[in-house]
Amino acid sequence: MNKSWYPGHMARALEDMKKFIRLVDIVIEVVDSRAPISSRDAVLDKMIGHKARIIVLNKADLADKRAVDTWLKYLKSKDVKAVAINAKSGADISKLKDIMRSVENQHKDRRVKNAMIVGIPNVGKSTILNALAKSRRTQVGARPGITRQVGWFKVDEFQIMDTPGILKPNLKNEIVKLHLACIGAIDDAAVDIEEIAVSLLDILQSRYLDRLSQRYGVSITDKRVNSYELLSAICMNKGWLKSGGEADIHRGAAALIDDFRKGAIGPITLEMPPAEG
Repeated sequence: MNKSWYPGHMARALEDMKKFIRLVDIVIEVVDSRAPISSRDAVLDKMIGHKARIIVLNKADLADKRAVDTWLKYLKSKDVKAVAINAKSGADISKLKDIMRSVENQHKDRRVKNAMIVGIPNVGKSTILNALAKSRRTQVGARPGITRQVGWFKVDEFQIMDTPGILKPNLKNEIVKLHLACIGAIDDAAVDIEEIAVSLLDILQSRYLDRLSQRYGVSITDKRVNSYELLSAICMNKGWLKSGGEADIHRGAAALIDDFRKGAIGPITLEMPPAEG
């Protein structure tokens, strides 16, 4: 997976965010609950610096609940304010507001707190803003790059800046790139769908074998099989075939990734907190 994806609007937006960060009291950093490490960006982390920060584990409904709880405990142990939510349904959005209200206003002469929502593409920043406002203030979508410029919105006693997803170019860590591709943070046109699907099957075989078998009706023993061959078997079982009766691997790969993204395989987490000690 050697392709790079860094649209020009990201660079422009990052410069705007750097200008406005001094006006902000709170930074709401949104990550994907299924990949809380990979969905954080070092460029954003450096920009935020010592500002008051809340980490929002969004799409918690799509992640393994036990893993989400483990992540919250880990972040709490690091004195990081964090909350897990499902912004689409609005579940636990009130918890986020409560944490925002608990953060001290850094500018005593202002009655309104300024907040900035940041994160990589497609983690649900605009959906969270809409949930906070209880109305559709910004455009949302299931593909990265919907929000393309910064914008301020009034929500209760807060002024909140919505920002485009920022993702540094030329990611070097292959595991991070894999996880970002799985959750849809990288445009599908910039990755090899079949390669991603095979790597995703490696993860599913090691952690969620029962859900894989249940979803696709394939008989898998405890012994791992070649994931490319498994993808082929899934295609044959689901009838995803080419005209000659051969497995349509590309179609199967796209369907598998889509199933993962929408939670059809079940709640799945790709990465756990780093081991202590």
